[in-house]
Amino acid sequence: MEQLAYVQERKKKNSGLPGIAMDSLISFRTSLSNGINQFHPPRLYTELFEKEVKNSDFVKTYTMTDGYPSVVEAIKSYEKLLATEKLVLAENFSDHVCVTAGATAAIMFYFEYFSLAHSNSKILLLGLNFYLFYECLDRYKLNGRTLLSGLKNRILPTVEEIKQSVETDNPSLIVLTLPGNPSGEIYSDKEFRDIVAIARSNNIKLLVDKCQMEEFTSEFEFVQINKILYEENYYQNATIINSISKTRSIPGARIGYIVSSEEVIDYVKYLNELYYFNPPNIYITPFIIDLFYRVVYLKRKELVSHEVSEISKIFRKFLLINSGNDVFVKFLKKFIKTKDIHGDVDTFAKEIADNYSVINENYLYTKERLQKHLSEITELQGGFNFCIKIKNSVSREQLEFCSEISKAIKVTVIPESMYFGNKVVDSDEPFWIRITAAFPAEDFRILIDNLYFYLESLKEESI
Repeated sequence: MEQLAYVQERKKKNSGLPGIAMDSLISFRTSLSNGINQFHPPRLYTELFEKEVKNSDFVKTYTMTDGYPSVVEAIKSYEKLLATEKLVLAENFSDHVCVTAGATAAIMFYFEYFSLAHSNSKILLLGLNFYLFYECLDRYKLNGRTLLSGLKNRILPTVEEIKQSVETDNPSLIVLTLPGNPSGEIYSDKEFRDIVAIARSNNIKLLVDKCQMEEFTSEFEFVQINKILYEENYYQNATIINSISKTRSIPGARIGYIVSSEEVIDYVKYLNELYYFNPPNIYITPFIIDLFYRVVYLKRKELVSHEVSEISKIFRKFLLINSGNDVFVKFLKKFIKTKDIHGDVDTFAKEIADNYSVINENYLYTKERLQKHLSEITELQGGFNFCIKIKNSVSREQLEFCSEISKAIKVTVIPESMYFGNKVVDSDEPFWIRITAAFPAEDFRILIDNLYFYLESLKEESI
């Protein structure tokens, strides 16, 4: 009864959201805030998925509660190799993995576990986060606090701000998203290492959502999350969540995973069985090759050429064991080579990197075009979202202001309240709006131009 009452209360609280939310979900091409990668999926994904469907090797059956065995082993190898120098598989790191229906299921399942294992604990969320984090806090009656930076043009708190908050609040769990969603900010390797040190000193667990951390781009820094956790010997107290479907422009495929302790993963597998019976069993082969290419791309910077072939051998061994020779030959053999793999990796990497160049250009265009109408803008350091504060949003209720934009120019923007548990911002302060820059440049600029002209009209009305 209590849970049913909560659902009705939530429905009432969110009564003003459906119009904006549905506009964002349905009208992708007119939404500046939907958080969805609008570029075409990589060719590797479309071609191999078509082959999977034609051969019916995966979609015709269920898989294990933790995911298709070769995918699970690919994730383990990928995560272990990211944690060390050269080709050493990090011992005990990522031994326990479960594939989930996107990062969304992983988030919910983790918080359900945490509510049972640490029911009276405090949780510290760094910066604004995906709305589901706040829904989980409400659903499982967890005591959470969001820490925002006091600095201008910044949402993620600084290391010093985190340290002060930890001393005051004494949390048992720190939640952080790298890059920030919706802010697009990151912590540098040094800053993340400092956060791990704070967690260690205070016996705090870490939950890291890295679903937009991208290897194949020189535009943004790749934070060495795994390596730092392993070097600091704190991975036993950390949980990592990732999403492949979101970063590869196939969000409807719902492919994510969680890396954690054996106890957490056992509970996640149990919930997988209850809710879904098993996680998604599609895009199996491109997912595996994607992880393989990521490792080759990163590791070849520190290895001599002939050593890179050892990565192929690592993947080839577990693929043959878990998929069998028939699947390996039919789908994977031509990709898992011991020779001449660099050309294939470079082709795939360029396809991703080109998109991130457009993302960065879209950010810079927004910053310049809307400059006189913005009071703040976060620095886009990774992923494909960033946040702006519009001067004219002062003295306007968040949903009302965003609804006026949608009605006037058919451009959907989603306010801070939808990411921050419907928190009401004081009327004399502008509020954050998420902008999603993973959009073809020409289409994106049309939307930004329309927003600019609308803001100009508001300025004229106020004169």
